[in-house]
Amino acid sequence: MGSPVSAILANLVMEHVEERALSTAPHPPKWWYRYVDDSHVCLAREHLTRFHSHLNSINQHIKFTVEEESDRSIAFLDTKTTRNTDESIKTSVYRKATHTAKYLHFNSHHPLQHKRSVARTLLDRAKNIPSTDEDKKSEVKHVVDALKTNGYTDQFLKSCHGTKPPKALNQPQNNQPQSHRGFVTLPYFQRISEKFARTLGQFDVNVAHKPVKTVGSILKKPKDKFDQDLSTGVLYKINCKNCEKLYIGKTSRALRSRTKEHKRAVLTCDKNSLLAQHCMKNNHKFDFNNVKVIDRCPLWSRRLFLEAWHSIREPNSINDHAHIPDINKMLN
Repeated sequence: MGSPVSAILANLVMEHVEERALSTAPHPPKWWYRYVDDSHVCLAREHLTRFHSHLNSINQHIKFTVEEESDRSIAFLDTKTTRNTDESIKTSVYRKATHTAKYLHFNSHHPLQHKRSVARTLLDRAKNIPSTDEDKKSEVKHVVDALKTNGYTDQFLKSCHGTKPPKALNQPQNNQPQSHRGFVTLPYFQRISEKFARTLGQFDVNVAHKPVKTVGSILKKPKDKFDQDLSTGVLYKINCKNCEKLYIGKTSRALRSRTKEHKRAVLTCDKNSLLAQHCMKNNHKFDFNNVKVIDRCPLWSRRLFLEAWHSIREPNSINDHAHIPDINKMLN
C-alpha cells in the first residue's frame, strides 16, 4: 500500500466485488454496510453458508471471513447492534473486553484543544450512537466518570457539552469567497505556544500543536541496529590510510558487495579502478574496514547527482562524477 492511490483503487475493487456479489446472490442480504474491510450484514441464518461461498467465488484473490452474532448482538466498528425480542434493532457503544478507559490525562503537557477534542469526541459518540434515551444517558454518565478518573474537571466537561466542533479550515461561510489561510505546525510549550497561536491568527495563519516529547521518543528502540554493510541505495566514502585522499561512490546493491569489488580491484591491480590506480602509484592502502555511508537514496538519478555534489564538497576525492550546473554548487 505504498502508492497514494492504493487505498482508492482498493476501495474501487471492493465496490466492484460488492455490486457483483449482491446483484447475483440467490438470497441477497436485507442490508450491507461496509467501512474499509469491515462489513455489517443482515441475512437469514439458513442462507449464511451459501452466501459466504458466493462472496468468495467472485474474486479468487479476495476472501471473506464470517463472524456471527452472539446473544443476539454483534459489533461493527465502535457500534454494538442488538436484536430485540420484537425483532427491532437497538444500537449502543461497543468497547472491547480489553478496554481500560485510559485517555489523554488532563494534567498532561498537551494543548487544551487536544483535551477538549478527547472529551467532545467521546460525548458526541455517547449522544449519537445509542438509539434509546436510556442508553444515551447511561453512556454519557460512563464517559463523564471515565474522564473524571483521567483528571478532567466538572467545569471543563460542562464547557465541552455546550461547545460546537470547529468548522473546517478555509470553509466558505454565508456564500462569501473562500479565503486562503496559512497553516503551520509548531512544538507545544505551555503558555508560550498559545501566544504564538494568537499572534499568527491575526495574520490568518492557523496553528496546530504537537508534543515535544512522547513515550516513544524517550524509551529505547526495541529493534536491533541495522548492519550498515547490508544497506542498499547508498552513497559511501572510503578514506586512504596514508594520505588525505578519499573515494566517494554509489551503489544500488548491498554496500558489502560493492566493497568486495573494490578490494578485488586493488588486489588484482585493475587499471580501470581509480582506487587501484591510487594504491599502485603511491603504494598506499584504503581503509576498507571503515567504509562510511554518507547519504541514502533509492533513485539512481538522484544518487548520480548526490555523488557529484559530495565529490565537489570534498576537494580530496579521487573519483569521477557527473557534471552538475554551477547553480547547484551554491549548495556547498
